[in-house]
Amino acid sequence: MELYTLGTFVSRINQSIRDALGLPVEENKATWIVAAHSRTSAVNALKKRGFPDMAPAHGGLAKHSGRDVDALRAAGLFEREIVLVTGFDARTGTRPVAVVDDQAEARRIGILHYNPNVCLYVADDQANNLTPAEQVAMDVWLRGSADTGTMLRAVRAAFGTCTGKDI
Repeated sequence: MELYTLGTFVSRINQSIRDALGLPVEENKATWIVAAHSRTSAVNALKKRGFPDMAPAHGGLAKHSGRDVDALRAAGLFEREIVLVTGFDARTGTRPVAVVDDQAEARRIGILHYNPNVCLYVADDQANNLTPAEQVAMDVWLRGSADTGTMLRAVRAAFGTCTGKDI
């Protein structure tokens, strides 16, 4: 599966996506991440979701990598074709994540939390049902610690998002 991004400089979002991500009404930009078998498939997926003028050579569609994608890949979200959109919540510094269907309707599925060196994806059902120990681990991880690597491994193990890499 190839991963592509439509960056914020060319992307746009509708009201249902803003609502799903919890973004203010004046926010009209977000980052789209598409998992597809080819660039043409990625373009077609975006066309179905509100970009009818997309062309295969569209300059805004690029191969994607980065901490956010690594976290989403670790969560197993890219094992099939999927279109995700991420916004930015200025109040918390997190990136809410939604899956967008063929009718351009969005359903929020989780949050990307950023630490100075890494990013952690937490699914909404997990975020709402943390055990006290998991909540403490998450709080410490978000603040950072002297032993960030060990704490990150513990938090990722608690959320089942380990990739097998030693951080």
